[in-house]
Amino acid sequence: MVTYLLFVGFNALKMLTTADPKDHDAVLSTAVLCAKGLRDQSRFYYIAEAIFMVLRDSMDPSAAHLLKDFAHIEDEEERKQLVAKQVQSVYPVNIISIADDPEKQRLSRLVEAYTGLGLDSGAESASERSFAE
Repeated sequence: MVTYLLFVGFNALKMLTTADPKDHDAVLSTAVLCAKGLRDQSRFYYIAEAIFMVLRDSMDPSAAHLLKDFAHIEDEEERKQLVAKQVQSVYPVNIISIADDPEKQRLSRLVEAYTGLGLDSGAESASERSFAE
């Protein structure tokens, strides 16, 4: 279930940049529903919660606000730090094509970047590793 939500959710985020204006709401609702599904799955294990956080943090502010209202999400900064410490995963997130570089998309790297833990002094910022690539 998590893999399906992950694939569809990140694909919807990519489609938002090129979607027809008439299809924008449908694509946005797909991304929000996938994020909510990941959040619901996160009640059972950390990897779903970590992927949810990466997907949510990849959304533009208006989509993230819509998700927050729809899923009744409170400020989770403390929880975000805990998940970042618990997730030790090389699971590649948002890999659509064989040409995509899995090293930049490893879950533990993405979670560290989004929680501000940093990887090293020369690490790319989260925005530089945007999922819009």
